[in-house]
Amino acid sequence: MPGTHTSVHTHAGPEAWYVLAGVQCLETPDGITVVRTGESSLVPEGPPMMLSSVGTETRRSVLLVLHDSSKPWIMPEMQWKPKGLCPK
Repeated sequence: MPGTHTSVHTHAGPEAWYVLAGVQCLETPDGITVVRTGESSLVPEGPPMMLSSVGTETRRSVLLVLHDSSKPWIMPEMQWKPKGLCPK
């Protein structure tokens, strides 16, 4: 839904996504990446991140995290705090 976001987390491998509808914003310590309907993006393994659904349309996306199956695909991150750079 618009205005929702994930908890801050990391992945044990790269994450790729394709946005089917709406707008998605990724915030990491390096800044933000905004991805719109019909676009895709990739974030490498490691950085802490928070994904947000921005705008007025419900975001729908397909994502893939490639990781070593002996590690969890998602891990909570408690050290980094987002600056709130994503648009609303």
